[in-house]
Amino acid sequence: MSVEEVRKAISSVQSAMTDRRSYYYEDNDQVVSSYYLATISSLTRSYGQYIGKGKAANPTYIDEINKLDEKITEYLELFVKSKRTDYCFKLTNLLINKISEILFFIENLDNIPIKEMVLKSDYKELLLEKKGIEIALEHMSKYRGDPKLEDLLLKTRSIGIPLDEHWVLSLCSVNLMEALVNRKLDQLGVDSGGSFKQKINRLSDEIKKRENRDISNLVPRALYDGIRNKLDHASDKNIITYQEALHISDIVMQLLDELFS
Repeated sequence: MSVEEVRKAISSVQSAMTDRRSYYYEDNDQVVSSYYLATISSLTRSYGQYIGKGKAANPTYIDEINKLDEKITEYLELFVKSKRTDYCFKLTNLLINKISEILFFIENLDNIPIKEMVLKSDYKELLLEKKGIEIALEHMSKYRGDPKLEDLLLKTRSIGIPLDEHWVLSLCSVNLMEALVNRKLDQLGVDSGGSFKQKINRLSDEIKKRENRDISNLVPRALYDGIRNKLDHASDKNIITYQEALHISDIVMQLLDELFS
């Protein structure tokens, strides 16, 4: 099994995450289908054959390869805990990141000294796991931990309005944009009145003048106007996917970091 075949299997899994055949609804939860799980199985078979050959061909580095490979086993064992798409897709991203890291490690053994490579590997592993844990904790604590919110969303879905925690995260994120802009204007001692467009222009001009930084591209008006309108006024017809919710949240988190870091 070649590295190209493993990467092809990774691409198939990534495509399956946006394929309607990969999930269905069960007791008002969106869960992954056997079709999706089959793509995961295909990836793990390809990876298993590749890593077996990789270990055999690189006995000097067997400890380092095993250390990385242990995480793959842990991730695969976690798949049995839940069939919800948000959980499985999150776990899939961690799995793909770790497999990609191992592919990179084995491909570059001849070019990078082992001590340097291990340090880079450990650092990258920490970053990937930190982000995965942060997403999981944020998702679970805010959108699955409040029984009142869960009860509200469950009853809403029962009458055919497709609201879920993805909608909550997205709506919270886009509405937070104006709150962030207001807070930054207040900190700078600048008027925070007027329309959102006026506030953004005022804040952009002020930061450009004080810090010689251009933040105009950090606030996509299409996101604020279009997505906010979609969420606020047509939530009975529109579904927000997990990936869309994360994308919206990431944009707002970037704005927050840039304004207040």
